[in-house]
Amino acid sequence: MKVRAHVLSKITSTLARHDIAASALKAFAGFELADSDYQSLAPVDFLLGSDYDLTVLTGQKMFDNQGNIIAISTIFGWVITSIVTTGCSSTTTMHMAIDIDESLRRFWELEDVNQEFLGKPEDDVVEQHFVKTHTRDSKRRYVVELPFKNCKEQFSDTLQGALTRFRGVERRLKKDPNLHSQYVQFMRD
Repeated sequence: MKVRAHVLSKITSTLARHDIAASALKAFAGFELADSDYQSLAPVDFLLGSDYDLTVLTGQKMFDNQGNIIAISTIFGWVITSIVTTGCSSTTTMHMAIDIDESLRRFWELEDVNQEFLGKPEDDVVEQHFVKTHTRDSKRRYVVELPFKNCKEQFSDTLQGALTRFRGVERRLKKDPNLHSQYVQFMRD
């Protein structure tokens, strides 16, 4: 079989393994399975598109008592298609709709070099600070003094709020000794 392939370092993350009851697998005793090591977690080896379905299938099928297909023979071996598992599985689907016209318009607005920048007054102060204080060191890196605001802001009394939060953390840590020891070790570090 000839295929057009894309060689990737990783196709997808390791998929969750679903345990299959041993009694359900008795029907496949002696069958050569496409994945002989299906019990263990392993990366996906290859992924074939649906355009190769008919090329891969050999035509043999195995049915359960209700007439549902549960195994199909392929050129790689038998593939188990559906067996009722004991656990529950969940599927998450994400969808995003993008307005391409709006995205392109915003992109071109950002790229427009003729657009005038309307900054805040503090932006001018910061630019003047950079011009006055920047230098280059021996490795040709920029060195700029940190700009500090001169105004002294008055804070309301925050001690009581901080103490309340601290006591809440202490109560939570007393309930979990392991978390408490990790917290103490972190604070020591």
